[in-house]
Amino acid sequence: MLREAEVANAMIIDFEMTESLANTLKAYAVRTRSSSQDHSQIVEAALIEFFERRGIKVDT
Repeated sequence: MLREAEVANAMIIDFEMTESLANTLKAYAVRTRSSSQDHSQIVEAALIEFFERRGIKVDT
């Protein structure tokens, strides 16, 4: 996860997703995360897990 000091160095990546996927992300965030964790942090964690499951090291 990005720590506050790293946020200034974070890259913004814009992408589109279906409404269904966006609604699923929102529902997941509400159910599982504290209010301080936004959707980008959830997506970041999912991408890290995706790459690591495929043997690709991610520097965090």
